[in-house]
Amino acid sequence: MNRVPSPHALCSVLVLTSLRLCAATAPWISEPWDFPESACVVNVTEHGVTPDDGKDDTAALNDVFARHHDLIVYLPAGTYDVSGTIDLTAGPKANGNYAVHSRRFMFGRSPGDTIIRLADGAEGFSDPAKRKPVVNFARGTSNTSFENHLTGLTIDCGKDNPGATALRWIAHNRGIIKDVVLDGTASGALGLDMTTPGQGPYLVQNLVIRGCDTAILSTTRQYGATFSNLRIEKPRKIGIDNTYHSLFIENLVFEGDPSRETPVIRHKNDPGDPNKRGLVVVTGGSFTGGNAMTTAIENPEGGALLVRDVTAEGFAHVISSAPEPGAEAQIVAGKSVGLFSSHPTLGGGKEPLSLPVEHPPALPRGPGADWVSIIDSGAIPSDWKDDAPAIQAAFDKAAAAGKTTVVFPLSKQRHHRPAMYHISKTIRVHGSVTNVVGLYSDLAAMPSLSESGQPLFSVEDLTGPGVRFESFNLSSGWPPKVNFTSIHNAGDNTIVLANVGLGGTAYTNAPGKGKLFIENVCAKGWKFDGTKVWARQLNPESGGADVDYGANKNSLGNIEATATDLWILGLKTEGEKAALALHGKSRAEIMGGFLFPYRNTAPDVPG
Repeated sequence: MNRVPSPHALCSVLVLTSLRLCAATAPWISEPWDFPESACVVNVTEHGVTPDDGKDDTAALNDVFARHHDLIVYLPAGTYDVSGTIDLTAGPKANGNYAVHSRRFMFGRSPGDTIIRLADGAEGFSDPAKRKPVVNFARGTSNTSFENHLTGLTIDCGKDNPGATALRWIAHNRGIIKDVVLDGTASGALGLDMTTPGQGPYLVQNLVIRGCDTAILSTTRQYGATFSNLRIEKPRKIGIDNTYHSLFIENLVFEGDPSRETPVIRHKNDPGDPNKRGLVVVTGGSFTGGNAMTTAIENPEGGALLVRDVTAEGFAHVISSAPEPGAEAQIVAGKSVGLFSSHPTLGGGKEPLSLPVEHPPALPRGPGADWVSIIDSGAIPSDWKDDAPAIQAAFDKAAAAGKTTVVFPLSKQRHHRPAMYHISKTIRVHGSVTNVVGLYSDLAAMPSLSESGQPLFSVEDLTGPGVRFESFNLSSGWPPKVNFTSIHNAGDNTIVLANVGLGGTAYTNAPGKGKLFIENVCAKGWKFDGTKVWARQLNPESGGADVDYGANKNSLGNIEATATDLWILGLKTEGEKAALALHGKSRAEIMGGFLFPYRNTAPDVPG
């Protein structure tokens, strides 16, 4: 008989493998976004929006977003005054396959520079029982909110708006909130609303939530959310209120108000069936300003919970966790916890591997005026002609001049995708280049490349600390070519892949060479050979090439590693293929995951 594993049962087993506190804390706020004119992003100040003028920008901002689906909409430095919701779900569909609420990109310069502020006492924001968002990415219940991206700004709920939610959010497969402040210090019911069904997978990185009655509310079971660097400051009622969802959190800082009984986390099961459990992982945390009547982390219904390397000052207890619904809670007293697991760990209770955890090196993009544009070298987006010579010329030009950033500009024409570049041969990335900025362009391998067995990008002989590929979609055409590789590390280079989708085999490396950092990536076909890998929100989505599990059940998975150390915070898979195949003394620590078979799975298929 076929079995249908519970996604959360699989998830619970996966997360309780072996864990390690992040040894080095990443910066909270990254480099500001300063786009050159050649990038062709949609600057709202060129479309009737004027910050810092004290006038209501609600209608003008909504008009810009309604007319510019699939393109990066940029809010330069300044305060944008609004009286209603900025709704990124409005406007026509890009085409019949993608909903209007997918591929919405809102970029500010930085949280200290770009501020969206709700007017004091704004109409419709007065009732906490009928919360209304200041910024909205979510509509309906479909799971097609692909690649949504919010970065570089502050959303301020203003004063006398007790029913305001700073951000209603959703994304699927890959999406990101990065370098954002949600400010409900003066008023606001909710900071981050994660209640629209079907959340994730996505990455929340460098998020600060100030005030609000509740900092984060999560009430949906699929498909997992990964947090790296989350700071919650003085919520009025609770920090994170989670029901039946999978949350994987690295470096959680909580600053409470000792006069209020505000738990850091309350983790509950499905209210319709208490045996359907959610999953929360916290690795690395500092909780201060606790109340002596409050437990920092409450797990009253037997949900899956893992906590590692957390300190808590001022609270009655660090953790209160019931092993099953209705059972008496286990109490973790004191001011710290080294390791707490609510359920047995995978591997028979063996000690954690404690692999060292690293963050990517600093790779500044530099001023936009210094970026090297591939268009200046002759590339033309979306003309269906070969752009490889022009793209290679741009990389060679950057390396010769000691420049750090190569940009793939957008096209302002209304395409399903903002820009598509066609590539016939491998592009060498070398020299001083540290950033390859895609702006959500598509790179399409032409048959001469996709059928050659050669990679689209080959990273060779870098002179800097590494290279970051950001916001791309790389494809080999349809159907995908299994002998095509998106990115190959040809030397002892450090590579960062951020907010990208990769086709064919996602990544390969020269044996024993380099390091890889993965941040918010959707791609399958990973092949690691004698390297070190750190991943934060990795979604292989489904298995690689078909596998005969009867004869070769461990031959290939979504991820195949040989003699490699692999650390993952937040893994999501889809389909019945093996999630991970380890060979040759490889070691893996998976800190949180959601394995989603979505159909009957044969009993001999490994996880």
